[in-house]
Amino acid sequence: LTNLRLIAGNACQLSAVVTHADLIVLQNVLLDLTGADTALMWGYKRRELSCNEEQWQQLMSRFEEAERQGYREFLRVAKPGWVVAFYRDGFLQETRKKNLSAEGVDLAKVKKRSLLYNNSDPWEAYIISNS
Repeated sequence: LTNLRLIAGNACQLSAVVTHADLIVLQNVLLDLTGADTALMWGYKRRELSCNEEQWQQLMSRFEEAERQGYREFLRVAKPGWVVAFYRDGFLQETRKKNLSAEGVDLAKVKKRSLLYNNSDPWEAYIISNS
């Protein structure tokens, strides 16, 4: 493949880096608007920083907003095109269904393919047609 590129940068600002892609592949992409929330999350998880339930919920809310912004960018750049996302824990949870629908994605066009690695590590590929 001569036109395949790996691009580094903040996925929440993808359209500033690339104007169009036929295919966007997402695997282990952490969406964070600034990068600061990832460091904060690790500080909480490692118990280097303390947080109460309200602070944790605010952090999770910012990650959800980053995910909405990320998918908005993926769908902007891959129009027309496809977005392929790999997940272990499912993808079409109610929040994502709502967010994708709000961005104009026909959920009937989202195809799921089950994958297995080493017969014990189930993954699912979700192929979003964005035409």
